Amino acid sequence: MSIGKSCTTISATAFNNATKLENINVSEDNEKYSSVDGALLNKEKTSIVLYPKSKSGEFVIPDTVTSIANRAFSSCPNLTKITIGANVESVGAYAFSECIALTDVVFKDSTIDKKTIGNYAFYNCRALSNVDFGNAVTSIGSCAFMIDKSLENVEFPDSLEEIDYCAFSCYENGTTGTYVASNLKSVKFGTGLKTINNYAFYRNEKLETIEFLGNNLSLIGFRAFQDCLSLTELNLTGNNTVIDDCAFNNNYTLKDIVLSGVKTIGYSAFSRNYNLKSIDLGEDLISIGSYAFYENIDLETVEFTGSNLTSIGQYAFQNCKALTELNLTGNNTVIGDYAFNNNYALKEIVLSGVKTIGSGAFCGNDALKNANLGEGLISIGSYAFQSCPNLETITLPESLTLIDDYVFKDCSKLANIEIPNKITSLNDNTFENCSSLKNISIGRGCTSISSTAFAGANSIEKITVDENNKRYTSVDGALYNKDKTTLVLSPKNRAGEFAVPDAVTSIASYAFDNSPNLTKVIIGKNVTTIGTGAFRNCKSLETVVFEDSYTVQKRQLAIMRLIIALH
Repeated sequence: MSIGKSCTTISATAFNNATKLENINVSEDNEKYSSVDGALLNKEKTSIVLYPKSKSGEFVIPDTVTSIANRAFSSCPNLTKITIGANVESVGAYAFSECIALTDVVFKDSTIDKKTIGNYAFYNCRALSNVDFGNAVTSIGSCAFMIDKSLENVEFPDSLEEIDYCAFSCYENGTTGTYVASNLKSVKFGTGLKTINNYAFYRNEKLETIEFLGNNLSLIGFRAFQDCLSLTELNLTGNNTVIDDCAFNNNYTLKDIVLSGVKTIGYSAFSRNYNLKSIDLGEDLISIGSYAFYENIDLETVEFTGSNLTSIGQYAFQNCKALTELNLTGNNTVIGDYAFNNNYALKEIVLSGVKTIGSGAFCGNDALKNANLGEGLISIGSYAFQSCPNLETITLPESLTLIDDYVFKDCSKLANIEIPNKITSLNDNTFENCSSLKNISIGRGCTSISSTAFAGANSIEKITVDENNKRYTSVDGALYNKDKTTLVLSPKNRAGEFAVPDAVTSIASYAFDNSPNLTKVIIGKNVTTIGTGAFRNCKSLETVVFEDSYTVQKRQLAIMRLIIALH
């Protein structure tokens, strides 16, 4: 092909599919373009515009060239090796895309401060097996090496700062379309790397090792390493690094994670890594997103070595069924709903600096025995420790102001509980079915106790109340209002007879509910009200005596229970 002297503009797509083109000649009088070895360049020979598509073998880009135009070598089926000159500053979009025979790319070392590889620059070069990036490449554009299935080992220079969207993805359309299985096994990142963007190494299923040499990394993007099914470990030192949502999700062979300098771990970032066994989260971590480590069923240890953590998202460690202990020092940390739910092997919890425990956060942890919640805790959400059947001891700090509904429901081995002074109410079903609970100590601030707070807690032997409590008091182990006119809760495990004092005018709902050993009740002469279910399920109760000598014998008791239940 010959180009005359008057041509001043050539589109990047002007010769698309011109696969037989062997040589390009340009008139010496043309003021815009020139040719070298059959290739089209600008007049100054600083930009290579078009390479003849049918030429075969190797091509060395002259050192005079500073830029490679968009699509300059695109779809050259016989090009096998390209050497990029030392002075090239930019490789254009699609510059070498779909060069199906290209096996080797070499960037000459350079003194240039910034060398960029454009979007799709080496897209679908399926024979490409070796890339030498030299010493000056600073950024790799979106989809630049996408579906280059023959690459096995990649080593990036210290100059590289950014790897963009889908740069090494295995899908024809980045995240969708035909999946092209990759042979990439190892990636080594230089010291200057700052950003790995979304989907950068998405679904490289044979990728076994990634090595981070520097400590400048600030972002690992959305799904950047998702579905890298052969990756076994991650050791990363960053610079206030954000690991974005799903970044290492579904990496089934990942066993060990060691992080340093990481600030944020996003939603589902490491979820469903079924062989993950240990995590060291480092000293700098501030937040863990929802589902971040969800369903890592072999996870045994998590080390929170710092004290900067402020939030653990909902479901963050749910279904981590091999985790045995949790020792966490936080910074007014909020533990989200169901964050550690269904961790069946978790035996011990030691918290410090945690402000809030969300709903269901530790529920369903069958092996949990001891929990020290640490000073600084303000609130515990509903169901937080529900169905922890082996929980024996729990330490509630003086800072605590709220225990929500159902928090300790079905904690059947919990024997003693001390309610801190700042708690103002015990809510519905808080200690329901705590069938081993024997001793209850209520602090001075409690002003409201739900009638179902201790439903089914039928082993209570003694209730004590701080003498400075303005609403409640205790007498002989039973709970009364302050002026002793209402019997609120009896010690349900007491055997034999219970005499309600004459000062009492009302018996609260469920006050004696499920008292298994109660055989006789003497009701004081001033009682005018007996609440709903007050004597429900008292299976050994045979006799109720009203102090005015009116006695309900055993044969009449069933009728009395029905009347009381209907009140």
